[in-house]
Amino acid sequence: MITFSSMSPLSKPVKIIALVILVILILSLTSLILFLTLRPHHPTFTIPKLDVLQLSLVPSLPHDLQIQSLFQVTFLSHNPDKRSSVEYDPVEVAASYKGQRIAGVGVYRGFHQPQGESDLMTVPIAGFHLPSVTAWYELGMDLGAGKVVVSVEASGKLRWKILGFLPTRRFRFRVDCSAVVVLYGPGIWTLLEEPQCSKTHV
Repeated sequence: MITFSSMSPLSKPVKIIALVILVILILSLTSLILFLTLRPHHPTFTIPKLDVLQLSLVPSLPHDLQIQSLFQVTFLSHNPDKRSSVEYDPVEVAASYKGQRIAGVGVYRGFHQPQGESDLMTVPIAGFHLPSVTAWYELGMDLGAGKVVVSVEASGKLRWKILGFLPTRRFRFRVDCSAVVVLYGPGIWTLLEEPQCSKTHV
C-alpha cells in the first residue's frame, strides 16, 4: 500500500510559501485599486506676468556675439487634486529663444501645496550668453520689429501626499511656456497675451 507520509515534511513549507504569495497578491491588488482610485492629478502652470527688464544684443567680434537679458517670471501653479497635496523641491526656471538659452537658471525655493490650492512663484532670471550667429541676428530683427517669442521653462522634482499623509516617490517634472512680448514703449516690454503652457510632463 502506498503512503504519503514521506511528503508531509514538505507540506508545511509549501503552505507557508503559498500563503506568502497569496498575501503579496492581495496587497498588490489592493495597492493597484488604491492607486487607480486615488491617482493624483498633475499640477498645472500658467504665467500671469513676465517682466522683461533687459533684452539686448551685445555686438563684438563676429565669433563672440552675445545676448544680455534680465527677466522676472511669475508662475501660477495650481494643484487640481482634491485628495492629494504636492510637495515641490526647488524649482528651476530658464528662458530660451529659438532653442538658444538666453536667461537662467533661476531657482524658486521648495514649497508645499495643499489640495486644490494655487501659489505664485516669482523668479528673476538673467543671462549673458553666446548664441548661434543665426539666432543672434534673428533676435536682432525681432527686437527691431518690437515683437519677440520667448520660451520659458520650469523644471524640478515633486511628490504627492495622497490623502495628506501617504507620500509617493519623487517625480521629475517639466513645463514649457511660449510667451510673446511686445515693445510697449522705449525699453518697455509687455506680454501680448497669457503664454501658452504645455501640460506638465511628469
